[in-house]
Amino acid sequence: MLLVVATRFRRNWVLVFEEKVYENALVIALREAGMECQSQVAINVHFREQIVGEFYADILVENKLILELKAVRELLGEHQAQLINYLNASKLDFGLLVNFARPGLEIRRMKRSV
Repeated sequence: MLLVVATRFRRNWVLVFEEKVYENALVIALREAGMECQSQVAINVHFREQIVGEFYADILVENKLILELKAVRELLGEHQAQLINYLNASKLDFGLLVNFARPGLEIRRMKRSV
């Protein structure tokens, strides 16, 4: 269902916007489709059981999946590493790296590495 919503959403947007515009609009589309989601979710990073920093995931869907949104010419290893770090810190198993700047919709499924 999530991929259907994202694909339909992308068809309506030909121009390339900043990531925040896609984030705000995609949250609306996901909620209209009946999915629970939150944007800019803080994820704490721990070291020796103490918080040493935090990340902000673009969208958390159903408290199970992180969507990391990009609007870049091409996805790089650093984009993948960013999502994997979010997954490791959050203890969630899967996330989607979504690039809106490519023709169509570029989606990469990432898995937690720890």
